Amino acid sequence: TVQTILFTVISKYWIEKYFMQETQVTSFNIDDELKIDIHQFIGKRSKQQDGYALFHTAPLSEDGLRNLFKSMHDRISNTESGTTAVLAHLSDPKHILLGHIGDSRASLFVNSGDKPFAGYPLSEPHALSHPAERKRIVRLVKQGKAEVFLGLDGTKYMTIPGQRGGLAMTRSLGDCDFEPVVSHEPDISELCLEDYDLLSEATQSVHLALYTDGISDVILPDQGDGVRPYSLAPDEHAILMNDKIKEGEKLSKLMAKLAFNLNSQDNRTLITARLDTASFSSPLLLAVFDGHRSHGKIAVEQSIEAIQAHPCILEQIHPK
Repeated sequence: TVQTILFTVISKYWIEKYFMQETQVTSFNIDDELKIDIHQFIGKRSKQQDGYALFHTAPLSEDGLRNLFKSMHDRISNTESGTTAVLAHLSDPKHILLGHIGDSRASLFVNSGDKPFAGYPLSEPHALSHPAERKRIVRLVKQGKAEVFLGLDGTKYMTIPGQRGGLAMTRSLGDCDFEPVVSHEPDISELCLEDYDLLSEATQSVHLALYTDGISDVILPDQGDGVRPYSLAPDEHAILMNDKIKEGEKLSKLMAKLAFNLNSQDNRTLITARLDTASFSSPLLLAVFDGHRSHGKIAVEQSIEAIQAHPCILEQIHPK
């Protein structure tokens, strides 16, 4: 009914106004040719533990990116805190070296007109839903080195015998007090856009997106290994948003708005970069973090400090 629709719209407005705070909305160009959009929403009653950073870098190999993850983990001083991380190194707009740990994610989104913003997941969350991670945790449980319990929110958490609390993810930076349940080894992969036919004549835009679980928990389904398409914004999502998908609408705005309308209760940070029209003078590193536990914000800050100190970094672009 009209009354129900009005009540829903008004309720969402006041919830957004008083419970969710848009703390960061940034758009800028790198070398005038690479469009970057950043959206960050933090609950007014939540701790701000998400983080992000962008850098100009020297060339970086897979081993170099793995070493960067190790540097971040070693920098986290408090054993009772941790963070997820997803890092994308762009040597040029068509080549992506991706590393991730935890449940922050990366995807490509391709707008071809007839299917706006079809998504191609580039990573899987490190959780019990991941077959290899589940096998590892089951082995630890059988050895008496791990326990799994069901939280009040219906989520399965992992812990070690005698430890208070638990974690929903199986890999992270920090969280040393949850070893060996938590692994600190990232997944590293390399992607060339041309290998997946993502730059056809029908392609209108290609965006890389890095985001925390405040986005992925409500929008993006798990697809298993590999790059497989799914539809981010078909008619049902457009109707749910009570808005038509506008030509040229920012992908970051679309995803952030959709996450809110799908009742995401978590903080959410999202970086998108348009690749099909991009060019830049030196390689780039984009990084998104989601800290957790009591000192998660410090874990994120120390991870960014570790990147800043790494020999491959030439300049921090944002935030200054």
